Amino acid sequence: MIVASIIDNPFFGSATLFVQLLPGDLGMQASHHETRKLLEDYLFTGDQKLREKVSGLMGAHKPRVVGLSRSAAIELFWERNKAKLHGWKMLTQRGKEYVEL
Repeated sequence: MIVASIIDNPFFGSATLFVQLLPGDLGMQASHHETRKLLEDYLFTGDQKLREKVSGLMGAHKPRVVGLSRSAAIELFWERNKAKLHGWKMLTQRGKEYVEL
């Protein structure tokens, strides 16, 4: 499977095309960025208030997790913020996936 992506470079007024030949199972997997975008579309489209709330919670959380394992950081996020996100889409499986990413 051929996988390609384009990266624009506005500073030079150019774009670079990256092309890879991958096995089919790898080529069909969504990238980290594609997955995050799909989750953001689901969680935040039409809900700017939730986007801002989550952005603020994530920004406040980052300094607290320096030196923690990934799983400990995720657990701490939910301990501190689950009640604040009660009633929002963030408490769905997709919301949990977003926090993990």
